[in-house]
Amino acid sequence: MADLAPVFAFASDFSPRAMTFLLAMLPISELRGAIPYAIWAGGLGWKEAYIVAVLGNFIPVIPLLLFMERASAWLRKYPLGDRFFTWFFARTRRKGTLIERFEAIGLTLFVAIPLPVTGAWTGCAAAMIGR
Repeated sequence: MADLAPVFAFASDFSPRAMTFLLAMLPISELRGAIPYAIWAGGLGWKEAYIVAVLGNFIPVIPLLLFMERASAWLRKYPLGDRFFTWFFARTRRKGTLIERFEAIGLTLFVAIPLPVTGAWTGCAAAMIGR
């Protein structure tokens, strides 16, 4: 089993606000991981936890919308990248019936429902696919 002590030591150098912000930026944790961390482990109040997490979650959205198509095309040249984006876009398309049916409102609902991998990152992919 891998020794996680260096990871936790690295993470302990961040303030609870900074860690919440960073967790909110990640595609797996996003708001679902950042807000509980901020409240329970970081000791932030719910209002502050929400604001910091939402701001952190906004950060990757603009670059994703601008560069996801080019980055995925470049990464698909490699077997691992091709496998990942094939899976990711197929999954997004399967989950995208709500988006197709209700367009912008469907995309908002898709991103807002707190299910695994339905946050800002997948919402950006769905927006890219739906263009």
